[in-house]
Amino acid sequence: MSRDGYTVANTISLPDRMEDIGARIMREASKATAEKSGDGSTTATVLARALVDEGARLMAAGASGMLLRRGIEAAATHVGRQLGLRAEPADDERTLTAIATTAVGVADGGRLVGEMVRELGGDGQIRVQTGPVPGLQGRYVRGMQVDRGWASPRFVTDPQQKTAALDAPLILLTGDRIQDPRLMAALLGRIATVQPNRPVVIVALEFSQAALELLTVNVHKGALQALAMAAPGIGQSRFEILQDLAACTGATVLPGLGLALGQTPAFLEGALGSAGRIVAWRTAALIADGAGEAAAVAARAEVIRRQVEASPPGFERRIARERLARLAGRVGVIEVGAATEAERLDLVRRLTGAVEATKWCLRDGAVPGGGSTLAWIADEIDPAGWPENERQGVLAMKRALTAPLCQISTNAGYDGDLVLETMMSKDRRMGFDAGAGRYGDLREAGVVDSVEVLRTAVRHAATVAGTMLSTGAAVHYSATAQWPRDSEDAPPIG
Repeated sequence: MSRDGYTVANTISLPDRMEDIGARIMREASKATAEKSGDGSTTATVLARALVDEGARLMAAGASGMLLRRGIEAAATHVGRQLGLRAEPADDERTLTAIATTAVGVADGGRLVGEMVRELGGDGQIRVQTGPVPGLQGRYVRGMQVDRGWASPRFVTDPQQKTAALDAPLILLTGDRIQDPRLMAALLGRIATVQPNRPVVIVALEFSQAALELLTVNVHKGALQALAMAAPGIGQSRFEILQDLAACTGATVLPGLGLALGQTPAFLEGALGSAGRIVAWRTAALIADGAGEAAAVAARAEVIRRQVEASPPGFERRIARERLARLAGRVGVIEVGAATEAERLDLVRRLTGAVEATKWCLRDGAVPGGGSTLAWIADEIDPAGWPENERQGVLAMKRALTAPLCQISTNAGYDGDLVLETMMSKDRRMGFDAGAGRYGDLREAGVVDSVEVLRTAVRHAATVAGTMLSTGAAVHYSATAQWPRDSEDAPPIG
C-alpha cells in the first residue's frame, strides 16, 4: 500500500497494448514532477487527465491538436509566472512543517522534516534511511557532500534508491589514475592485509574499465565491500577537493599508488582515512562522521578562506566558497523504522520527497492551498486576450486548472463543482480547507503548498497532455503478430 501518487501510477499496467502506451505517457507527468520537486505527482496526474479530456472535447469540435498543444504550453508558462507573483516567504517552521506534512502524510514526519530544513537551510543535506527501531528518529552528524557519486551502477546496494552505502569504511584518496587492474588487485590485497574485513572506498582521478571490472566482480562475489569514486571537481580544483576530503576523513592523499605500494604496510595504513558512513548516488556522495580531527578541519578551512580572499570575483571564488561550506557542514539524518519492509520503504520514499518539496518551499516560497490558488488563477484567465492560434489551448488550461480543487473536495466527501462555485463567490484571499470542511484564509489555517511543486506539476502536465493531443498515431511491437508474405491482409510496404 502507498499514498504516494507516483508509486501508485507506476504500478498501473493495462492489458491492451495501445491503451498501455497512453497510460505510460500519462505516468511521465507524475514521474517527472516527483523527481524534480519531490511532491505534486498526484496533482500533475489530475491536471494532465483534465487537459487531455478538455483537449479531446475541443478536437471533436474541430480544434487542431498542434495548436492546442501550443496554447496549453503557453498557458502553463503564464500559470508559472502567476504562481511566482503569488508566492509568499516560507521560512518559518510552521509553514515548512505544513508543507512537509502534506507531502509525507504523517504529522511526526512533517515536523521532523520541517525542523531540519529550517535548521540546515535550502542547500542543507538531509539523508533518509532505514532505522533499527520502529518509528522516526532524527539527528545531526558532521558531514560533507561532494559532486561525484559511484563510478559504476554495479556498486549500488539499494536498488530502490539507486544508492551505494557503506558503514564505517576505510577511505583511500589518490591523485593518481588507476588504469592497470593489477595495480587495483595489489592495492586491495595490501589494504586487506593491514585492515582486514573493512569496507573500502577508493577515490582516484579516474579508473579504467578493466580496473573497475575487477573491483565490481569481487564485490558481487561477496569477497569484499567496496566503492570506487572519481575525484570531485574539475581541473586543478580536483586536487584541492582531495585535500578537503583528507582533512574531513583523516586520510593522506597519495600522489602515486605505485610508490605507495612500495612502502611498508604501516605507511599505507597511516594514509587511510575513515568515516561513520558513506552514501553515494549517481552524481553525488555524502560522507558522514569523518574521522578527521577538528584541528585539521579548522586548519584546512582557514586555507580555503585565504583562497577565497585571494581569488578574483567569479568562478574560482564561488567554487572556493562552496568548498568551505561543505567542509564545515552538518548533515541531518532521519531514520525510519516500521513493522513491515513494504511500509518502511514507502515511508522512506515519501520522506525523501517531503525533504525536496520543503527545500523548494524555503527557496521559492509558498501559496495558500494549491488547489484553491490554481482555481483563482483560472478565474483570471481570459482566452479572448490571447493570440488566436493559442486560444483553444488556453481555454483547455483554464478549465483544467479547477480539476485539482474539485478532486480534493470530492475525495473529502464534498461536491467538487459546488465547492468551486461557492469559493468563486468569496473574497480572493479565501480558499476551501477540505480537511476542516470550511472556507477561510488557508495560510492562517496552515494549508499551504510549495510554489515550485505546483509550477512543476503544471509544466509537466502540459507537456504530457500536449504530447497526447498532438500524436496522430502510435505503434507498438507485438511478438505474436505474423504476416504471411502472400497474405492479402498484410500491411503495405512503403
